[in-house]
Amino acid sequence: MPVSVPKSTSLHELFSLKGKVVIVTGASGATGIGTEAARGCAEFGADVAITYSSRPQGGEKNAKEISEKYGVKCIPYKCNVNDYADVQKLVESVIKDFGKVDVMIANAGRTANAGILDSSVEDWKEVIDTDLTGVLHCAKAVGHHFKEQGSGSLVITASMSGHIANFPQEQTSYNVAKAGCIHLARSLANEWRDFARVNSVSPGYIDTGLSDFIDKKTQDLWHSMIPLGRDAKYRAQGRIRLLRFGCQLGTGKEYCAVPTICQKAYGRCDSDEIPPGPPTSGDKRPLLSGPPITRCTQAGSVAITFDDGPSNNTNTILNLLREAGATATFFVTGNNNGKGEIDLSEQWRETIQAMDADGHQIASHTWTHPDLDALSSEERKVEMYRNERAIANILGRYPTYMRPPYISCGEDCAEDMKDLGYHIINWSADSGDSTFPNDLEAMKRAVDIEVDKWGSDGGAIFVQHDTIPVSALQTTKYILDWVEKRNWKAVTVAECLGEQLTTAYRSKAPASISIDHQ
Repeated sequence: MPVSVPKSTSLHELFSLKGKVVIVTGASGATGIGTEAARGCAEFGADVAITYSSRPQGGEKNAKEISEKYGVKCIPYKCNVNDYADVQKLVESVIKDFGKVDVMIANAGRTANAGILDSSVEDWKEVIDTDLTGVLHCAKAVGHHFKEQGSGSLVITASMSGHIANFPQEQTSYNVAKAGCIHLARSLANEWRDFARVNSVSPGYIDTGLSDFIDKKTQDLWHSMIPLGRDAKYRAQGRIRLLRFGCQLGTGKEYCAVPTICQKAYGRCDSDEIPPGPPTSGDKRPLLSGPPITRCTQAGSVAITFDDGPSNNTNTILNLLREAGATATFFVTGNNNGKGEIDLSEQWRETIQAMDADGHQIASHTWTHPDLDALSSEERKVEMYRNERAIANILGRYPTYMRPPYISCGEDCAEDMKDLGYHIINWSADSGDSTFPNDLEAMKRAVDIEVDKWGSDGGAIFVQHDTIPVSALQTTKYILDWVEKRNWKAVTVAECLGEQLTTAYRSKAPASISIDHQ
């Protein structure tokens, strides 16, 4: 049963939650994700039910403040999400007190303070029971009501820790639970497609107080990995977007993140987005020939390259390169892994402009990171055209160098790249980060093996991924140390081939666009 398209054309009406009833679990703190989500929903007009487990004073205080400030109904309820009967009782009580439930934000959770070897089985169960099974209890309890009334929205608080393994803190149980939350949201989005929407939100480091027990040295390391150098102060805008009832194609957000989990039946995918501005398809291009390039030709030079960015690690890489007096080449993707279009994001625009200002080379890694050999000739070209347009919107020019994702570009693909005027750049020195993404020692061993292959003349083209934190933050430093020891010079790919950096681009005027400042 397709969800109808909202009739209103007013953004105020589409974002409004007036007349809606929202449950937010875990909202008894003075601040934090649950509390701010409750405040945000109330600000948009919703009546709110908030829960507490062990802090009744906090729940009562927040409910009173929300009611008085926003003029909505807000009631606190005691609920232990570990207990399904308790969650059932919560939903029943809210329906009795408010008449219905339109939205549930399954937010209640707990952290882990050790890895599996330094904690007990009971510690593991406590985290899984709260952070994963507790979300299941919320979904099951409210899902029956959503199905009966024919509508509803479930928003699950997941975490970036469900996508990566955090470093340096050990919290395997938490990571596993949050990964489960993400896949639970995907699965329920499918299961409930006829009557409700389901989404998950994956915050990064948020200043909620839950991690105050972590030592300052570790927290400082966290901050060094964050472009803004600090934790976030939680606000509810993103969550309002997911639960708003003006959303036309908003269910199972993870289904819409290319390259690996895009299922268009669930809505519009990243690959469908088209950068603003005149297309580049009609541009004149010199035809290039020759096999893919795997090594430098200039004596004493090496090229360090990074794929898949920009990411939250890129600015730290730029700092490391700046300190070493080195330049590198960044093969950027335009819109993959849910990061949004690079030319419409203030964060990604500033990162790419910083690359350029520091003398690094920006090259193409396609728009959405597909296997080019699995595409038709026209689809391959569209991938390149769209990334060209997005990069031109940021720099006023676009690359003449590209690297195919997965190094998958056979004869037909190579012929297309030739027609588009691209140098195809592969690599000759693998950092091992895609094979051992969390194992620094394994990456070091891989780098050592590669370094031993090259003498004083250098010539290696190293490949890393700036989306892999351990590689970006530590393997980069390790490679730069080797560059210094061997007396090599780390330069851009164009320069290591004896070309001027200016030849690595074609001019194209940027389009006039609206930037997302969030």
